[in-house]
Amino acid sequence: MKKLFAALIALIAVLCLSASAEELSVRCPTGGLITYPAPTEAQAKDTEGSESFEHFGDYVTGNDVTFTFPADCGKIQMAKTVSWSKYYQVVYSTSDAETFTYHFYEPGYYGIWIGGKCAGCFDVTGTDLLAARVEEIAAQCPEGSDYETALWLHDWLATNTYYDSTLTYHGPDYLLFEGYGVCQSYYQAYRLLLKEFGIECECVSSSNHGWNEVKIGGEWYEVDTTWDTRGYAPYGEGEPADYCCHIYFLVPDSLISLDHSGYELAYECTSIASNYFVRSGIGKEWLDELWDDFSAEFWGETMETSVAADNGRELAYDDYYFRLRDRYTAEVIAYLLNDTDVRNGYDYTYHVYAEADTEGNFTVTGSAVLNTFTLPADTEEIGSGAFSGSLIEKAVLPEGITSIGAEAFADSRLYVINLPPSLTYIADDAFDDCPADTVIVTAEPGTYAYERAEALGLDIVTEDIVSEEE
Repeated sequence: MKKLFAALIALIAVLCLSASAEELSVRCPTGGLITYPAPTEAQAKDTEGSESFEHFGDYVTGNDVTFTFPADCGKIQMAKTVSWSKYYQVVYSTSDAETFTYHFYEPGYYGIWIGGKCAGCFDVTGTDLLAARVEEIAAQCPEGSDYETALWLHDWLATNTYYDSTLTYHGPDYLLFEGYGVCQSYYQAYRLLLKEFGIECECVSSSNHGWNEVKIGGEWYEVDTTWDTRGYAPYGEGEPADYCCHIYFLVPDSLISLDHSGYELAYECTSIASNYFVRSGIGKEWLDELWDDFSAEFWGETMETSVAADNGRELAYDDYYFRLRDRYTAEVIAYLLNDTDVRNGYDYTYHVYAEADTEGNFTVTGSAVLNTFTLPADTEEIGSGAFSGSLIEKAVLPEGITSIGAEAFADSRLYVINLPPSLTYIADDAFDDCPADTVIVTAEPGTYAYERAEALGLDIVTEDIVSEEE
């Protein structure tokens, strides 16, 4: 009986010791105790120079750890430190919870901070689950150009995550595993993903926000995945769950500075060539809708028009985006006007400036040079003054044309034209006052066109330089 009683006492003692070993506590900077589970391997740490930080011990990635705090202790933050110094990066923050549970995905040094003071630090060891998750997501990305890769990763973040409006989760780990995070989570996660493909990326921070600079095609652009994500962007009603915004994908600083402030860039971002609306064709649709307004002034030395900035769904969410929307449309269209090679069979070079106003309109001013004009195949004659004062630089005439009338190309920018053997009449002043000293023509020896060009003092070549220059 005595042996049985002694064994029972021993068992109770062991159970008590085990229970007491499951939970430890340290002092809280604001008073009271912080309790936490005993680590798997409690180790002493050299805390010299660290304001006598308590060392909780070591934990292993892939596990939940719950911390309990005294009531009303103030703002609580958990930070991932880069060393046993005061430098840290917040990964979790709360102002009203007396307990929180954190699942560790990334190894490193961590600390608990209360009221701006460190209550203690601990190590997290084991497999880097965050790195594995980044590789897993990157493996899903289709093979493509840097632009296509950056777009796919942007869209993955925008459609698979939500902005954490409670401002609790600040690290890239919870964003990529649990789908929640703040701007710091987004720009760090995007940088990690782009790094997998060797795409250069920097982080930009202001006093209350952060985003990225990304290098595509030799040019730097700004990308704000936070403001483009479905949990943050002001989507219209009825949008599909996988719809994401692209307003802040590869934009120049002239646009993002309209609603981002207080920051410094590592690199200048001045290009719009790889902007989503330029590359996707949406900007071309805007230009097509407004083309009639622009083309009405083609034959003047300058072109000026003011049109309504109706951008459709992608940029017309609410008043918050009003200023950005109109300026955005103007810059995209101005770029496309300068970059468009062929429009309605004409080849133009544009020199354009576009500016938005506060009434929802924008003005496009500048000049358009009509590089090459090809007359229709069934053209038989060019009437008097048909292209007088025009911006045509090169003209291609079809076989079968018979007549070029008085001042047909007078005072134009023409300097190269072909004269087919079918011509039987060219007026004396057909090419008067062209800017070039002499108009260069291609003509076959022995034809009327060749002899008439000689009589008018035009430079004649026999090879087809019009087609060669095209």
